[in-house]
Amino acid sequence: MTDTAEWEAAKRDFPIGHPVTGRIAAVRPFGMFVALPGRPEVIAVLDAISYHPDQDPIPPEQWPGVGEEIGAVVSSHAEHNHQIKLRVG
Repeated sequence: MTDTAEWEAAKRDFPIGHPVTGRIAAVRPFGMFVALPGRPEVIAVLDAISYHPDQDPIPPEQWPGVGEEIGAVVSSHAEHNHQIKLRVG
């Protein structure tokens, strides 16, 4: 978890609605963790439901893999655990 100053800076750098490009850091059954440029201390999460939410669910084997670049939009800031939530599509 980031400290308060890092978290506040991350929210300024990645405001809600802001497009971002990051790299997949880990893939889990519920979604993906994404490393954001310039903020390695911040956790960005792209859950399965937010990965193309207007389509039928995409199976995990079709998700991008670790190290792949992905474009997304910041959908929210989770204050309780200092996570940036992302969506694609």
